[in-house]
Amino acid sequence: MNLDQSIAIISTSILLATAIIYLFQWREMKKSASLQEKTAILQVFNSILQILQQENVRSARRNLIQNSNPTFEQWTPEQIHDAEIACGTFDAVAIILRKTNIDYKMVASEWTDTIIRCWEHAKPMINAYRKRSGSNYWDDYEWLYNNTVKLSDSVTQSVGKHRLSW
Repeated sequence: MNLDQSIAIISTSILLATAIIYLFQWREMKKSASLQEKTAILQVFNSILQILQQENVRSARRNLIQNSNPTFEQWTPEQIHDAEIACGTFDAVAIILRKTNIDYKMVASEWTDTIIRCWEHAKPMINAYRKRSGSNYWDDYEWLYNNTVKLSDSVTQSVGKHRLSW
């Protein structure tokens, strides 16, 4: 083996070692980026969790679901207030979901029944507000509701039940 061959072998070995090191560094950077993304998602989900689990919000949702009066004009100021809190909160959560990287299913799968029942019970109020303010009033909550219904229906078909109740 002459000097030129030795240099070529050494150069190739160094190049190969550099490529392997680069590959390992790239894989670690990719893992780190993935971990950062997962951390960000968990932070946003934690914020959503805190919003939805506030006692006044939980109470408002519970009161709205118990409101069986389909005539909005007959609702009491307290019923309207509770419905506004419930709908406004779900609208804000839906905005967060739509503006971030968070899959709506993280929320919809945990609050399926509540999202659906609150929307359906608040529908008389929503219709009245939309007549006054336009069809985009609480449209993000409507987006969350529609996607939650689709998710619920797909799960229902696979488990043979009408709706999930968590």
